This record gives sequence, C-alpha cells and structure tokens, in this order.
Amino acid sequence: MVRTRCSGLPAALFVLILAWSAQFTAGEDVTAATDKPTRFYLVGMGPGDPDLITVRATRVLREVDVVFCSQALKEKSAVYLKGKQVANVSWRLFQYYGKDPRELEGEERRRCEEIAHLRDRFIGEVRRAILQGRTVAVLDRGDPLIYGPFAWCLEEFRDLKPQVVAGLSCFNAANAALRRGITTSEHTKSVILTATDWPGKTDTIDKLSAHRCTMVLFTMKAEFKEFIDKLSVNYPPQTPVAVVKRAGYLDKEEVLEGTLGTIADQVGEEKLPFEYLIYVGDFLTHRCKNVKNSVSHKEFEQAMCQLPTPRYQPDDSDPPWLAYAAQFHGHLGPWATAGLRAGMAGRRAVEAVGYFDLEVTIEGPLVRPPQSCFLDGVQVSTGATLGKRNLKWVDTDQLCVRVKNTRSGKTAEVRPTAKLTQLLASFKPRPKAVERADAGDHDDHRADLPGRKRGGHSLEALARQISRMPEKEIFRVE
Repeated sequence: MVRTRCSGLPAALFVLILAWSAQFTAGEDVTAATDKPTRFYLVGMGPGDPDLITVRATRVLREVDVVFCSQALKEKSAVYLKGKQVANVSWRLFQYYGKDPRELEGEERRRCEEIAHLRDRFIGEVRRAILQGRTVAVLDRGDPLIYGPFAWCLEEFRDLKPQVVAGLSCFNAANAALRRGITTSEHTKSVILTATDWPGKTDTIDKLSAHRCTMVLFTMKAEFKEFIDKLSVNYPPQTPVAVVKRAGYLDKEEVLEGTLGTIADQVGEEKLPFEYLIYVGDFLTHRCKNVKNSVSHKEFEQAMCQLPTPRYQPDDSDPPWLAYAAQFHGHLGPWATAGLRAGMAGRRAVEAVGYFDLEVTIEGPLVRPPQSCFLDGVQVSTGATLGKRNLKWVDTDQLCVRVKNTRSGKTAEVRPTAKLTQLLASFKPRPKAVERADAGDHDDHRADLPGRKRGGHSLEALARQISRMPEKEIFRVE
C-alpha cells in the first residue's frame, strides 16, 4: 500500500489533483478532452442585398438561440431570424475598448465612460445567455474582420472559444460592380486596403500612395475631398479613379469613373452614401488585348500622319479627353469644350455608357461658328453622332442639351449657368480678313498660340478654364 503525505490538503481536493496529474502522465491534452462546441459566433452577413449571405451563415443562424445586431441589420435579415430572440447592439462599442477612462479628460472621458457602460451591459447579456446554455451570435455587415466594429468581441470572449463565420465584404461586391481584375494591370499586381487616417496611425494615405499600386479606400463617411487631396501627393492627375456606391445592392449599385484630376468635379456637391468605396489605379483602364496588340511608337506616328494635325498646344495638366476633343474638332476652343462638358454631365446623369445607349437633342442658337462648335464637343463626350441618327440639333433661342438613356428611359436636361454664358460671350472671333491672313501660317499655327489674345482671353486658356471648373458652376442638370 502506497502512503502519500498531503499535509494541510483536504482528502477530496487531493484526489482531484491526483486525477488531473494522471491525465498528464497518460500524455492526454486536457483542453482537447474537455472542448465543447462553441456557443459564441461572430457572423458576417455580407454587403448590400440579403441574398449575399453565405450558406454557412444561414446554417449557423438556424442553430443559434440569441442574436445581437443593429436594427438595420435586423430588418434586412428578417427572413433568417424568424423565431430567434433578437437584441439590438450598437456598432460603436468598439470605441475606447481597452482604455481606462481615468486616463482621459473632459468630454472624451465622459464619452468613454458612456460607451464603457453600454459595452459592459452587452457583455453581461452575452455571458448570462451562455450560462443559461444558450448559443449566441453577433451579426455584422460585410466581413466582420475587415474594418468590422465587432472584432473586439473575439478578444473579450476568447474564453468561449468563439468562431467567426466569414462574410462577403463590400470590397468583393465593389470589385464585381467594376467588372475589372483589380490585381491585373500593366505594372502592378498588389492591392492596398485602407481607410481614413485615424489619429496615431503611421500608415497614412499619402505614405501608402507612394507605392503607386492599386488602392481601395473604405471611406466610412469621411470627407471625400480629403481623400483626393492625400492621394494627389503621389499619384499624377491622370491616374484612373472609380467611386463605387452601394456595392451589393442590385437596384442601387452605382459606379462613377474618372481620373484623380477630374473625379472631385464629377462628384461635385453630391451627398455620398455611407456605403461607398474609392478605387485608385491603372487596373481601371488596363486591357490585356491593348497591350498585346499595341502598335509601336513609330507605327503610331505613321498612322497619325494620315490624320489632320489640330491647332492645339498641349499642356502637361491637360486630361486625355481634352486632347482627343482637340483632335476631333481641329483646335481647342471654349465652345467645343463647353459642349464636351455638357455631354459628360448629361451622360453621367442618365447613367449611360455612351455611343449606342442614348439619344441626344441639342437646342440652341448654334447656326454658325463659334457657337456651332458646341455640337462637336457634345458628340465627343456622348458618342452620339448624326451618322448613328441618335443626335440632332434644333435651332432655338436657349441652349439646352437633352439626354435620354434608351435602355432605362432615364432623361436629363443640361443647361448652362449665367457664369458659363458670360465666359462664352467673352470670346470674340477675329474678323475674317485676319483669319484668312493666318490661314497661310499653317506651319506654326500662330493664330492659336496660347499667347494670342481673342476678345481679352487666350483661346486655349479660356477652353482650359471651362474644362477645369466644377460642374455645378457651369451647368444646371435637371
């Protein structure tokens, strides 16, 4: 008989310790032996419409007893929550998590204490449900671990061995809306996901943009112009940019494409929704066939020799579409540029691709140049032409561009503001005798050099001014 001294220990406690020690002697893993299925889930519900939920998420929701989520998510996911006990929880509980309110002062301390009180109440409700033998799920939009406000729950409830059900992110839904391979471009393959610059973080947008790879910004209601200003530190103005609104909503999803130099004007004073992302990178305009079948510089020059040479003095800040308009029209002038901007505004307002899915009617006193140059600008930016019979001009007293999306039926009217009207009126054509004299200067085109004044304005300077003005300053879109 083996005698063991256990001075000071109750017999029952000694037996328990001995049994626990025996498990290790046998080489068994106590944790694995006592593991039970989790009773706490963090579930990603996907972005946009309810049907973007995963099959795994629906299975978990059938099995849980208690659900915590926002009121909006409760309404969106009602079909999956029938028969469940559902409690509202604020997404703001992540704020100040791990902070001691005593280290803060003033309003910030008061706010920290307020959120801590709400968070403690939520933690208590979860743990009471678990003690009652119930299974709990916290629901979050998108993927809960990509800028998700409930990621802190995994640390707080780590003793419950929580499980995460991955969800489709708004990032994935926005990629689908763009219909582009975001890892495919001529020079880069990497994608940076980031958000607004939070205090204390060193990976600021301007620093990240130095890599010139694709960037995707989760905006979270931050100021749109601030993003553009920070991106402009390292990306050139011609860098392609896209804004994806309401990704994942089949009937509300919208994509706006432009460049870093134009996108702010394209957005204008529009109030953007909470659910929008900004994409920056050459992948937006990259085409594999264009790369494989591109002609050499020499072949391009030979081809261009077959086309007439426009009277156009390029500027480094000119967007590509301005040069194309000059090539089409023959020179860079204010009336053609105004028509170009009017067509852009109208096409964007009716959400048309251009060329074949719209009808354009231009009204106005456009009988002869320079006013009639407005027609060329509209053709360039809409793709509607007389040859396709989807563009027509009506001689009236007031200038107006009427655009219709032939697929959706959506229509818009674009009218010039008083400011644009005054700018166009300030341009005075030269007398015919002067034009004929300059016609012999076709070698150097001195008639249209930037320094040559017409009615107090340089021809190209006035056109560039109109090309860069915010849309709301030059047009009323109805």
